[in-house]
Amino acid sequence: MRLQDSITVRIDLADKGLERVGGGLSTLGIYHGRLIMSDALNKAGDLARTQVRRTISKETALPYGRIVAETRSTRSNPLKLTYRIDARGRPTSLSEFKPRETARGVSAAPWGQRRIFPGTFIVDSRGGDVFKRQTPSRFPITRLWGPIVPKEMVREKPVAEFEKVAARLAEQLPRQLARDLKL
Repeated sequence: MRLQDSITVRIDLADKGLERVGGGLSTLGIYHGRLIMSDALNKAGDLARTQVRRTISKETALPYGRIVAETRSTRSNPLKLTYRIDARGRPTSLSEFKPRETARGVSAAPWGQRRIFPGTFIVDSRGGDVFKRQTPSRFPITRLWGPIVPKEMVREKPVAEFEKVAARLAEQLPRQLARDLKL
């Protein structure tokens, strides 16, 4: 089971802050104006990508490197003024969250919070994964999972971080324009 989710920012010339620079962009010509917008979008998008990754890492208690490996960004170009962050990944095994077997079940710390999963046990021959019986008999058993990076990316906090940094785009575009016009 592999999931995929994404967050996208597009430039719309009707956005607030962008109408202020409309005249300056028209003096540059269409391509150069779009190039400036693309640069500003990429700078804001890179900042947003970093903040989203940090937030997901903090929320899920997964290592930052794991989040980086499961997320990709598609940068803007003058022809396509869109910055996109995609996440792909599988469910994270509870064995990655320092599980300990107790009398009441397995204790693990997914989402940064240690808790006991009642009636569960660790199977060492299956990579130390955590399982729970479905019936009172020995089999069948099911594996328990922790966070899934694509699902975590579209939750409230990472999306809020993305939107907060993306809002800075309206501030960054006039600065980028002034720099290119040497004002």
